Amino acid sequence: MRHALPLLLALACTAGLIVIRVDQEASTVVEGSGVIGGLLTTLELGGLDDLSLSVEQELANQGVEPGDITEARLVELTLSTPDGEDLSFLTSVSFTISSPDLETVRIAHADELPPGQASVTLTLDDVDLTPYLVADSMSIGTDAEGQLPEDDTTIDAFIALDVTATAQGACNAANR
Repeated sequence: MRHALPLLLALACTAGLIVIRVDQEASTVVEGSGVIGGLLTTLELGGLDDLSLSVEQELANQGVEPGDITEARLVELTLSTPDGEDLSFLTSVSFTISSPDLETVRIAHADELPPGQASVTLTLDDVDLTPYLVADSMSIGTDAEGQLPEDDTTIDAFIALDVTATAQGACNAANR
């Protein structure tokens, strides 16, 4: 068994690519409008802009540098209410990613949120996030439509990325 570990490490280093899962969570409170009602146009989900820092830290933990990223894909984006409150006050929601030198692109959306749902998994757009994650800065924005809820409502967002990187950095770190 002691001799198998160096062999497995050598095989992994020549395999070329590794996939690292990065999770990020954010939360916001949508202020209730009372019985008067009102239109909802944005959700401010603080914490998602730290996504590039989370990716960088996770890569560093694996011994991989940002320059080793070959692809980064969103694999899940879920909105939920921790108290089981209904999300149907939202009629649609979309998430975008932007960076000063790059085009703003939509990365996930839900065009209809069915009544009675306390959790909704958004439809993912096929976007390689690598240029945004390695840029000097990036931001994730939201656009939402709907009616403000009657009461204050907490919305949690969970985002998961699969980051594909060359295994060379991790192998170099393991061999030190």
